[in-house]
Amino acid sequence: MVVFHMVSPSNEKTKAEFVEMDLVSLLLESIIESKKSYCERALGVIDKLCETKQGRESACNNALAMPVMVKKILRVSKLTTEYSVSAIWKLSKYEEKVLMEALQVGAFKKLLLLVQVGCGDETDEKATELFEINESIHTWSGVY
Repeated sequence: MVVFHMVSPSNEKTKAEFVEMDLVSLLLESIIESKKSYCERALGVIDKLCETKQGRESACNNALAMPVMVKKILRVSKLTTEYSVSAIWKLSKYEEKVLMEALQVGAFKKLLLLVQVGCGDETDEKATELFEINESIHTWSGVY
């Protein structure tokens, strides 16, 4: 909980220090089979760390990032869904390959279901934007 509050403000230096300690990888490994409350806090920290370039690079370079975040959408709680979608959105805005990886592990179906069943406005906007990014990638590359 303390780490979440330390990264919540826009303190880039603190976030960079946590990324240097490989916190993204440690959290991803620990939330695979964790309880709801821990999962919520860990994904919240990952989401906040993805606001920085170093945090996004750390998440992009971790093979667990997309499978774990996609798995947590609609499975644990509304909060874990919001944090997962937000982190995927932040990563996809900077790295096209991230969205492709997310789609390969089932994000498209989960995001579609999420939009259909309803979620918070901000999460809905991010999910919709992920669909738009996906569509522009396929249109640009000629792949459908």
